[in-house]
Amino acid sequence: MSVKVPDRNTSDAQFISTARMLEKETRNRCINAPKRYTFYGLHEFWLTSRRIHSCVKRANSFNLAKDDQRIKRESLFVDAIVHIQDYISQLELLVDDKVLTTKSSKVLSELVFKELNLIKAVMKSDKKRTKNQN
Repeated sequence: MSVKVPDRNTSDAQFISTARMLEKETRNRCINAPKRYTFYGLHEFWLTSRRIHSCVKRANSFNLAKDDQRIKRESLFVDAIVHIQDYISQLELLVDDKVLTTKSSKVLSELVFKELNLIKAVMKSDKKRTKNQN
C-alpha cells in the first residue's frame, strides 16, 4: 500500500533509532575520551543518553486510544526532552573542558538536535491524532 507524498511524515520508529544512535555514539566517544574524566562527567553524560533512549522506547509502547496511556506517553516524551536539555549542557561542559573534541561534539549535537525535533514532531502528531479521534 502506498502513501501519497503530502501524507508522508517522519516514521515513528525514526525517533527511536536516532535515540539509539545517540546513545551508541555517546558511548563510543566516552570510551575514547581520557579515562581520568570517567567519574567527572563522562559516566553521567553516557547515562543521560541512556535515559533519553529509555524514555523514548517506553513512550512508544503506549497506545494513544486510551487516555491514561496517552498522558503517560506525553509525560515520557517531556522527560526525554528534559534529559536532552541536560545532555546539551553536559556536552557544552565537556567541550569547554577539552574532554571531547569539537568534531565529536558536532556529531553528537547534530544527533541530539535531530532527536529533539523528532520528538517534538511526534508529540505534535499525537495531539493532532487525538483531536481527530474525539
